[in-house]
Amino acid sequence: GNEAATWAALGEMGWDTAGYSLAVATNSFPNVTAELSDHLTDSPSDTMPAALAFSPAAFVSPPPPLGAAPSAIGAASLLFNSTSIHALPCLLASLYGALAQQQGGPTPAAAVHSLPLSNEDKADIDRFVALFAAIIILIPFAFVAAQFVTPLVRERETGSKQMQFISGVGPLTYWLSSWAWDYAAHLLISLLVLAIFKIQGEAAFTGDGERSGATFLLLLLFGYAVVPVASAASFAFKTPSNALTVMIAFHFLTGFGLVVTDFVLAQLDSTKDVNDGLQYLFLLFPAYCLGKGFTTLSVRAVEAEAAWGVGAAPTSVYAWGTLGGNLAYMAGVGVAFKLLTLALQYLESDVALQQKVA
Repeated sequence: GNEAATWAALGEMGWDTAGYSLAVATNSFPNVTAELSDHLTDSPSDTMPAALAFSPAAFVSPPPPLGAAPSAIGAASLLFNSTSIHALPCLLASLYGALAQQQGGPTPAAAVHSLPLSNEDKADIDRFVALFAAIIILIPFAFVAAQFVTPLVRERETGSKQMQFISGVGPLTYWLSSWAWDYAAHLLISLLVLAIFKIQGEAAFTGDGERSGATFLLLLLFGYAVVPVASAASFAFKTPSNALTVMIAFHFLTGFGLVVTDFVLAQLDSTKDVNDGLQYLFLLFPAYCLGKGFTTLSVRAVEAEAAWGVGAAPTSVYAWGTLGGNLAYMAGVGVAFKLLTLALQYLESDVALQQKVA
């Protein structure tokens, strides 16, 4: 190509081509290299990360069988500082770009794009996203679960509960009616949450009938468990404000705290076995079951694809290792705390029994 045009093109690309003129005695390639090397040695303060010099073109005849006319071949010498390892490929790319620009017009450009993530990498990213999504969801549900204790403590504080018992309402009737009202309120909340998931297009929770049903059942059984937990806890408080504060903290810590603990322990090979053993303890807390359930729903499809390949059917959403264990434990906690609530109520109402216990 034209040497002057090449220098101009390199200057447009950002290379400093001014003020460096080398006197070469002959057109041979070694002399050009020697002159360039001497210049760099004599000018150690130069900030050039690389240097380029041309030797004038020489006519070279092709082998006889080709029968072609002699062609002009030029030599370019590129020197670079070994501490600037990127200078040589950058200068070489610029040189080829300048030569290509002379032949074809615009300067060629290269674009780099990362390769698609593997299924395993996608699953790892989704695990983190699902963890934070579950944490965010647990915050309002800590308030939802705690608010059931407030009216119960207020009725004890004002004497309304005692008045109902004096009027002939039995303990079983009182608690059945209280639970029915609380379950109706929680059913409305669950339906609204499911509608919000659907409107927001949360495919992990409402992508199809199976996932929508599993999400709704998870919300319902969470309410089934936390309502009797609030009933049993109401016997330990004398003021509604204290009861509400403590129960919010309880559900937040057993939800947020245990979900994060489970996630961290599951990622470390040295603590996986410990985490597997702690699952039986963690599942006793409804807030953890809810958070773990949302996390599982968020990543189950991606994990199944990473493990079994594209198009493979994921594990059933109701399998014990998916949501089955969470749902079963919440149902069991609901039954256990109902029985505990009735036992505490009969203990509180039976003066003779209290005297015997005392």
